[in-house]
Amino acid sequence: MMLKVLPFLFFLFGNITLCFSQNKTGFYFETASKKNCVHLVRSFDEKNRYCITEKPIIYETEFESISTIEYDSSSHTKSVKLKLSKKGFEAIRSISITFPNTKLLLVVNGKAAGLFNPNGILKQILPISGSIDSPEIDWIVENLRNAGKK
Repeated sequence: MMLKVLPFLFFLFGNITLCFSQNKTGFYFETASKKNCVHLVRSFDEKNRYCITEKPIIYETEFESISTIEYDSSSHTKSVKLKLSKKGFEAIRSISITFPNTKLLLVVNGKAAGLFNPNGILKQILPISGSIDSPEIDWIVENLRNAGKK
């Protein structure tokens, strides 16, 4: 009887973990192992999985603004600029000095939205770009703007 209950409990608690992760927004450290990951997030297109730390290194409250989408027809890309608060920028700068080879994962509403190397970031404004036909940039802007209204 116990063996029949274990898969159900795994399913139940696994779904609870996923529900909690859906509201996560911020910059997180990616952890090395995806095996037995407690804080798993998937990319916008569901193709990639990332294991992240429990809490963000930079919280969503440190996001000051998100720009409008800019299009570049010559490179077939679109981009936005995420402006961090002074505190958020100082945190990224400290991370780049303390952990020079680390990458930070931008998570928006529980979805991995971009991988950033904080090395060399000298401004409070972080560019986020993608293919001109990708819906991900639009989704990021919409979700970050809506998060600011809550």
